[in-house]
Order: sequence, then C-alpha cells, then structure tokens
Amino acid sequence: MGYALPYDLIKEIEETVGKEKAEVVIKVIEGGLSAVEEKAREQKAVVKAEIKDELAKELVTKAEFQAEMKALRNEMKAIEESLRGEMKALEERLNGRINEVEERLNGRIDRLNLKLNLLIVLMLLLLTLFNPTVTEIIKNFLK
Repeated sequence: MGYALPYDLIKEIEETVGKEKAEVVIKVIEGGLSAVEEKAREQKAVVKAEIKDELAKELVTKAEFQAEMKALRNEMKAIEESLRGEMKALEERLNGRINEVEERLNGRIDRLNLKLNLLIVLMLLLLTLFNPTVTEIIKNFLK
C-alpha cells in the first residue's frame, strides 16, 4: 500500500525545488515511507512472537500451577495430621489429669461421708443419752 503525501506538503516541495524535481523528490519520499511501512509490517510478527515468548516465560503453566497446588495440599495434609496427633496426645494427657483429680476428689468425698456419718451417729447417741426419759430407763435398767 502506497503512502500519499498531504497536498500542502506536495505544494511546498514544488515551490521549493520546482515542479520537475518535486515529482522525483515526492516519489523518493513516498517510496521511503512505503519501505518503512513494509519493514514495520515484517517486524510486527517478529516483535509479537518475541513478546509472546517473554510472556510465556513469565507466566505459570496450568501443569505447573496444578503441581504446585498438589504440593501445597500434601503439605497441608501433613500439617493437619501432625496437629491431629498433637491434639490426641493433649486429649490423653487431659483425660489422665481429669481421672487423677476425680480419684482424689472421690477419696476426699468418701472420707467426708465417713466423718459425717460418725458425727450423725455421735449426735444421735448424745441426744439419746441426754434425753431425760432415756436417762430414767438406763437408771432403772442398771439397778
């Protein structure tokens, strides 16, 4: 595709160099512009390919992304398993401590029940002994 110079520029060239030389100058300029345009078209494909190659180097492929995601999932699973193991160990330790405290409390409760029962028996005995009617019965029985 040829390149046409603007009319004002053609007139300026004709006035400056003359009409005969202007035709030659205009053809040379138009030819030069056409050559530059053709060279730009040729370079367009080359530049496009170079940019595409550069972008491809910078971007992650789907396979690389999936492989990285798989590695991350595996790492997360390993961390999850580790945490589950630690939680299980803590649960066992806590259950052991709870059982120890429960046994100690049951022992204390049993001792308190025994003491309370002894106190109740003692109170009943004392109330019975200091009751005037019971005192009379015991005096009569001992005579």
